[in-house]
Amino acid sequence: AATGNRAGTDAFVNNAPGWFFTYTKQVSIEKDKDYPLTAAMKQQVRELTLVVEPTGDAARRITEIVAHLTGAAGTLDFATDTYGAASNVVLPFTKITEGDDAGKWKATVRLLGVTGTEQLLKGEIRYADGNPTPTTLKSDLTEALKEFNTGKGESLTLSGTLVETPEGMEVDGAEINGWEEVKGDDVNADL
Repeated sequence: AATGNRAGTDAFVNNAPGWFFTYTKQVSIEKDKDYPLTAAMKQQVRELTLVVEPTGDAARRITEIVAHLTGAAGTLDFATDTYGAASNVVLPFTKITEGDDAGKWKATVRLLGVTGTEQLLKGEIRYADGNPTPTTLKSDLTEALKEFNTGKGESLTLSGTLVETPEGMEVDGAEINGWEEVKGDDVNADL
């Protein structure tokens, strides 16, 4: 859903495409002959999970994180491994309510890959009763996602800290710092 998307800005792409595997090879085949062929399939969709830990006095008052990621590949020519134009993808953040990560916010998407010069998380943090007023959210994931297009067979989980949620009516932009890859079962992925 491209809510709030203005004409002339990057298009939004599906944030949960089905799993997609490809195999390409050119072969010459003669008539009336059998040819054994083993097709080693290559996974072309990779799952990305972002886990955000809010800090500050207003952290518990967060009701919604509305965000999207720029620099997602909208198309892929799998014969040449060429990614299409950079698009946006909605990050469906939900609050984790159970386990060791209760209180953190999580979004999972599946992407063909990343493309373009940068991948930015952009959005807004909204609070209970509109107090404080919504905060602009921006974070640069370019470095953290630079190897995303390789090793698509494994999902990638990144965790970051949301710093300086505003106190009272003070409104500053919030940023997520220190994106780090989470290995193994450090994050409860069932929520």
